[in-house]
Amino acid sequence: MSSLSLRARYVLPVAGEPIDGGSVTIQAGRIVSIDRQSLSREVHDLGNVALLPGLVNAHAHLDLNDVSAPLGRPGMCLVDWLGEVVQHRRQTPRVDETVVGGLRESVRLGTTTLADISQNVPPSDAVESLGLGLTGFLELIAPTTDRVASQIDRAEAYLAAAAGTKSWLPGLSPHAPYSVEPDLLARAVGLSAEHHVPLAMHLAESREEIDLIRHRRGPFREMLERLDAWDPTAF
Repeated sequence: MSSLSLRARYVLPVAGEPIDGGSVTIQAGRIVSIDRQSLSREVHDLGNVALLPGLVNAHAHLDLNDVSAPLGRPGMCLVDWLGEVVQHRRQTPRVDETVVGGLRESVRLGTTTLADISQNVPPSDAVESLGLGLTGFLELIAPTTDRVASQIDRAEAYLAAAAGTKSWLPGLSPHAPYSVEPDLLARAVGLSAEHHVPLAMHLAESREEIDLIRHRRGPFREMLERLDAWDPTAF
């Protein structure tokens, strides 16, 4: 069986020390050796580069990939920063284009595996053409009881859509303690277990979140009241 060795200025195996002038030998699509010497007659010298395992991005929001500079300002309250995010999303109607751009940029910069949290079904064609290992987490938001049913409907439809593709894997993401009614969280956990899909949630992001959970007060409560989304039974 033929094999190919890639030689580089540095090989970074991660599990061990960097190898100066090392080689990685590949056979049948699998790495069979990482060493200072090539085990194959066919050697491709990559030159003055570092060769390392593909990068893993375990938490991305690709729909924000078109942000040209960091949103907000240093030291601002998380609640105020979230307002900046919401405003940006409302001004960005072409979400699919932004997500595809983020996927392409990720691959270009060496990412091979990515978990994206989104409100939409991933663009299957783009994911498949790029060869990226993607898990798409559907973001679920329902701070009040009356919004839970519609979010569960979204989650079930999303999982059904995922069953028809092999280019990406599905996951569910109940957003955060301040935006997810407890029943939604419990039912999302149930769907995760039933369909054997991963679950992701934003937790312990700020003191304001702790203030809301422990004392039912603070900037998050004020924000929810402004949005007519405050449910005292949820905390």
